[in-house]
Amino acid sequence: MEYTPRAVSRKTTFPCTSGVVDRTLLPFHASKPPSDRRPERLHLEGSFETPASRQVVWEFLLNPNETAPCLPDMQSLEVLSPDRFRAKMKVGIGLIKGNMDFEFHVADKVPLNSARLVGNGRGVGSSVELQTSFTLAEIGSGCKVGWAAEVKVGGVMAGLGSKLLDSTSAKIVEQVIANFKTKLAAGANS
Repeated sequence: MEYTPRAVSRKTTFPCTSGVVDRTLLPFHASKPPSDRRPERLHLEGSFETPASRQVVWEFLLNPNETAPCLPDMQSLEVLSPDRFRAKMKVGIGLIKGNMDFEFHVADKVPLNSARLVGNGRGVGSSVELQTSFTLAEIGSGCKVGWAAEVKVGGVMAGLGSKLLDSTSAKIVEQVIANFKTKLAAGANS
């Protein structure tokens, strides 16, 4: 019996929130439907200093009306209570672009010292679970802000791979921190 090779095509489609995705357009590791992919986990951390007092920084970081304008591509914000809010954000990583709806709540508050923000988001065939914490320490006439974030990305965005997610996350964090520092410095001088 003679073996005759035949062409095997990976061209299949699966539904997503923005229509149908042709798997041949995605990298091989992203060719599985979102439910078949393992979520990507990211850990980010750092610190920054500001001339603002610890009290000013505390009030700023816990006020979504103050922090939301510092986030890139914020579409809308709805404050539900002092510790709960919803946000719609525009996301764009590689070929994946669209809006995600998030719900956040503040937990583990230790006044003027630390707090944790927990959020969950869905959209563009993906999900995001986020836990961000911060600590405050007085330094001279200002404040040092230490922060850490644990992010779990699932669905289509998880298929993009950790290198792309890491580099995109790093750019966003740099922009947010720069915006925080600018706004806090302005608050310290007023």
